[in-house]
Amino acid sequence: MRLIALSFLFALSSALCGALPAWAATPAQTVNVYNWSDYIAPKVLEQFRTETGIRVQYDTYDANEVLESKLLVSGSGYDVVFPTARPFADRHLRHGVYLALDTKQLPNLKNLDPAILHSLVDIDPGNRHVLPYTWGTTGIGYNRAKVLQRRGTKPHTNVSTPTSNIFTPPSTSMTWPAATSASRWVTQAM
Repeated sequence: MRLIALSFLFALSSALCGALPAWAATPAQTVNVYNWSDYIAPKVLEQFRTETGIRVQYDTYDANEVLESKLLVSGSGYDVVFPTARPFADRHLRHGVYLALDTKQLPNLKNLDPAILHSLVDIDPGNRHVLPYTWGTTGIGYNRAKVLQRRGTKPHTNVSTPTSNIFTPPSTSMTWPAATSASRWVTQAM
């Protein structure tokens, strides 16, 4: 992970060096990055500076809405940002927030999964402005036996919604946690 983050920053900063205003093209270059917290370790940023001579001003946000307000309301000054593709990057692209990437400066672009790149063409035809940095799925794991023991009933058999075994009350005769405490209940059931 450390090398991926480092090479990603290097590739993007290389691409951005040509897009920085002339006053920024000095020996003490800085790339301004706005990302989710805990995505890149501070040691990686320092290693990047040591290896490239480019300083990284790394700021973090905790919600796409925070990023979006900075991007859409005023000139944020950020060179690299990490929005969620839908609906945020889609909306940013429609507002012309992003510059086109110089893909000649991104030699590792060939290593990106073509299927994931293709999944973004509906919001960015040709992947000219947006590239995937991380891609994933949120999953919920649970101990089925513990959940069924706590439920005191047979499991739901609807395969399309297996989480109903966790989040659907089994009956009115059993005290069921409020929706706000569902995650605590799930943790206890495990």
